[in-house]
Amino acid sequence: AQDDAGRWGGPPVSTCPRCGTRFECGMIEGKDAPCWCTALPSLPPSVYQDQPDARCYCPDCLRALLKTGPGPSPGQK
Repeated sequence: AQDDAGRWGGPPVSTCPRCGTRFECGMIEGKDAPCWCTALPSLPPSVYQDQPDARCYCPDCLRALLKTGPGPSPGQK
């Protein structure tokens, strides 16, 4: 996840490694409440083997990965 805190004066923002969507990550923000992702199951380790730099996915991609598995990375067929 990319931490853009301070660059625009807004909340920390992550970029989804799967689709490129920018979203707020509760883990980066350090809020007292847990991040939205903690309400979902963990991804299998194989997802991270296919995308080793990935740490945090947007809500839509995380839900899709939980349903279908990693699939091809962007730009792959």
